[in-house]
Amino acid sequence: MIEFKQVEITRAKQKCIIDDWQIEAGKHVCVIAGDNSPSLIADWLFEKACLTRGQVTGLPECIGIVSLSVQQQLYSDQKDADETDLTNEVDPGSSVYELLYEINTDSAQIEQAIIDCGLTKLRDRGFFLLSTGETRRLMLARAILMNPQLLVLDEPYAGLDKDYQQQLSSLLERLSTQYTILMITSRDQEIPECFAKISLFDEGRLHSSFARQQWLEHPLRLQWQALAGSVSQDLAQALQTTNELDDKPVIDPLFAIHEGRVAYHDGLIFENLNWQIRPNQHWQVRGPNGCGKSTLLNLIFGDHPQCYSNQIDILGHRRGSGESIWEVKQRIGMVSSALHLQYRVNAKALDVVLSGFYDSIGLYQQPSAAECHMAMNWLKLLHMQHLAKTGFQSLSYGQQRLLLIARALIKRPVLLLLDEPCQGLDYLNRKIVLQALSIIAKQGLTQMVYVSHHDDESIEGIEYFVDFIPAADGQGYHPRVSSNAQ
Repeated sequence: MIEFKQVEITRAKQKCIIDDWQIEAGKHVCVIAGDNSPSLIADWLFEKACLTRGQVTGLPECIGIVSLSVQQQLYSDQKDADETDLTNEVDPGSSVYELLYEINTDSAQIEQAIIDCGLTKLRDRGFFLLSTGETRRLMLARAILMNPQLLVLDEPYAGLDKDYQQQLSSLLERLSTQYTILMITSRDQEIPECFAKISLFDEGRLHSSFARQQWLEHPLRLQWQALAGSVSQDLAQALQTTNELDDKPVIDPLFAIHEGRVAYHDGLIFENLNWQIRPNQHWQVRGPNGCGKSTLLNLIFGDHPQCYSNQIDILGHRRGSGESIWEVKQRIGMVSSALHLQYRVNAKALDVVLSGFYDSIGLYQQPSAAECHMAMNWLKLLHMQHLAKTGFQSLSYGQQRLLLIARALIKRPVLLLLDEPCQGLDYLNRKIVLQALSIIAKQGLTQMVYVSHHDDESIEGIEYFVDFIPAADGQGYHPRVSSNAQ
């Protein structure tokens, strides 16, 4: 049995306090929190946070961890080994099979993990060519291949498409007979039946533990929902206030692509995409992991190598016609897992928000007093003003994601690209961001293109859709454009 006694875990200025908590061997615990404090448990086990008080006994020697922090570390390791500059060719990174072989050299176990985690078609694909959900499945396979006595899953469903969400629930039911599992999640719809016990964290402290069926009517859950509505209005008001300063002519279409096609050396991703974003339209892009959703957003943003081999018009410019990519990016806000992973500098939290004015990773220009004032106001809205001088890499993944959302919004973008924006956010902040985005969409404060796999993350005001449908011959995906607009 694992026991926490008078424990305090810290990272930067964030704390997780646990007075008395037990995890029995073979019993599985699901943690739900109104903040990111329980993620500090996974960070501490991964040596990214400090145990500053108390003691933890009974920890097994082998612990498998799936978390966004572990994923960030693997990305950094792969970037450090990137040979693009030496070979003058884009390095796809280590293959899925190589990254699994790193953990366990038993070929039979590797093959089983590949099947369990839906990686069969990806075994030879490079790390940098994986989608967000595919990377998540790779992280799970690596953790399983450790043959751990304790499996710690921090937001394991993040980035997974609907089909694999169901497969993961089935897999966890099977793994629950082999390991003790601790799962941390902000989505109460994603709790498999094997988790009979819920532990609730609030304001950085273990609040209570109870049976799973008691959660839906728990008073704290209702309080969080009410608080989320209030803060969401404030966030939308902040964007509305800044938009009043910016009156630019309408561009129609905002974006257009003709016969869009993307393929890599190992196969086609999608083709035959004919699509326009017209004024006042908000779009959601849907489809399974690996179909090209993130790729499409990167084509819009100009961050994909094939954006110049496609016929694209963006903000009134034909891409590749001599337009300034930085002038185009200045009018587009972007939140994505790829951007989050690329933000490897340890800039202060305030500077991260300010970097949105300059579309830079880090801050390398002197901001104006007005810009600094605006950035601090965004931190106050997110209740993060006390972290203004804290380094980005010292913050939790969820805190980092909130900063990147503020970074995208602060410059009053004409177009907002949101690729799984709520990934890593705790229960309360996820509700706040989703409700704020719904208000922004309905009030037309910007136009957005949105990607999410989760039914509980719908945004009111989105009435236009791009769906990627698997091709009949199994080669890539075909797009379908539709609308619910009246």
